[in-house]
Parts: sequence; structure tokens; C-alpha cells
Amino acid sequence: MTSLISWAKKEIAQLKTHKSPKVQEVVIEADVQCIECQKRLADAISRMLADTAESMVVHVSEKKVILTRKSQ
Repeated sequence: MTSLISWAKKEIAQLKTHKSPKVQEVVIEADVQCIECQKRLADAISRMLADTAESMVVHVSEKKVILTRKSQ
């Protein structure tokens, strides 16, 4: 999980430094079938991206997490 969070931080940092479209989306592959793992992932990403993320959607069946934010 730590490597997933590190990767997400790096991706968001790169998005901040480039001229971007009005809406940015980062898709993270994550197998989070366990309810506790879903909560831990959501809490970690929420804390890490509280000021930048517009939304976070966890697709359990598709094994991915989608983070979306509006460009500033």
C-alpha cells in the first residue's frame, strides 16, 4: 500500500507542474476487495490529497481507483 501511495503522490505532483486540461484524472490499479483495505486506502488517499482531489471513486470489480481534480 505504501508504494501505491508514493506512486499517487508522484503522479499528482507531475500533474501540478504541467499545463493541464480543466479536469485531471489519475487511475490507480488496486485490488481492494477486503472492506478494511478499501477503508484504509480511502483514508490514506483522502488525507494525502485533501486539498487537491475533487473526487475519489473505488471500482472494486474493475480493481481500480480514480482520482479526479479540477485544474487551477
